[in-house]
Amino acid sequence: MPQRLKATIPCHSCHRHFFNQACYENHLRFSLARQVKPENCVCLNVRRCKDCGKQSNSFKAIRTHQCGKSQCPSCKEYVKAAEHQCFIQPSKKRKRQAEEDERAVRARLDDFEMLEEMEASKANEDEEEKEPLHVFFDIEAMQHHGTHEANLLVYQ
Repeated sequence: MPQRLKATIPCHSCHRHFFNQACYENHLRFSLARQVKPENCVCLNVRRCKDCGKQSNSFKAIRTHQCGKSQCPSCKEYVKAAEHQCFIQPSKKRKRQAEEDERAVRARLDDFEMLEEMEASKANEDEEEKEPLHVFFDIEAMQHHGTHEANLLVYQ
């Protein structure tokens, strides 16, 4: 299109303007994927707000549009961009991974605690069944320069 030519044909549904009648009719007939689908045409999926003039390029964006606000790329909330202050949010993948890691650690701790309890109860059972263990020992030591040094250890 020549630079000086302006889009003058209005669509009262999507509030956009077109350069000629063919462009206007095509936006009513074709989908965004350039298929003939009037039920999913460009007019239904691309809209310009009649109040603020912002163009929304998806059905979701059309539904969620609020004049004077935009979606923050960090927190994904609709805010007044000039006034909004937020910090970069942790990625969902990292957050999800951290939660999974925490669950895994807790599961291992639970397993470890259960294992300790089983070993303790088994040890108590074994102690009740076994006779006491007696260890006899003797240490022979020599004293050089004021300290005892063991030179023979015997145990039975």
